[in-house]
Amino acid sequence: MNSHGNGQPKRYRVTHLGPAKEALTRHYRRAKLQGKGSVFVAAVEHIYNRLRADPRGFGEPKYPIPGLQLVVHLGIHGPLVVEFAIHDTEPVVVIRSVRYMG
Repeated sequence: MNSHGNGQPKRYRVTHLGPAKEALTRHYRRAKLQGKGSVFVAAVEHIYNRLRADPRGFGEPKYPIPGLQLVVHLGIHGPLVVEFAIHDTEPVVVIRSVRYMG
């Protein structure tokens, strides 16, 4: 885990692209209809906690976007596949897409 200058763990700000947020809502509805709503919510909570605390330790790096100082990663937890980008110098994570494998 990364540490902040004062000894506190570094926390990343997690944001979404519009389609990713819409996909989360759509996939949650589908999971709920399948009786898997609680599993879905637990997976989302786990992913967000990992992205806030240690995004580089979650998933695998796929490719850089040098002009934006981002590296795109792909992470899987439970029934979700998440594509996200981590800023090279700022504590920012952007969720680009979410797929539900349920």
